[in-house]
Amino acid sequence: MNGKIKDISKTIVRGDMLLCEVYEKKTLSGLILPEANKSLNVDKMVIIAKGKDIVDVEVGDIVLHADGKLATFDIEGKSYTNIPRYICTMIVRPDNFEEEKES
Repeated sequence: MNGKIKDISKTIVRGDMLLCEVYEKKTLSGLILPEANKSLNVDKMVIIAKGKDIVDVEVGDIVLHADGKLATFDIEGKSYTNIPRYICTMIVRPDNFEEEKES
């Protein structure tokens, strides 16, 4: 079967999982930092879908830290991960997060 997902945010996620878009750390020149350990390369993850059992976070919240390595997958040039909620140790609401300005 060949095909593609039309809208990743409408994906059905297992009850205890979060589907996040992964934003990687970049150098000042805008290049993605090459690192063997993918988890060290993550700047932040934005929740785009959540399982039915998760009640303490919302779509749009920002995951700043998660324990362990992440398995990511790419769809149309963007990186995503399915991650269990319990390993996300620091999550903030978008109104409580300010992007650092690059000089």
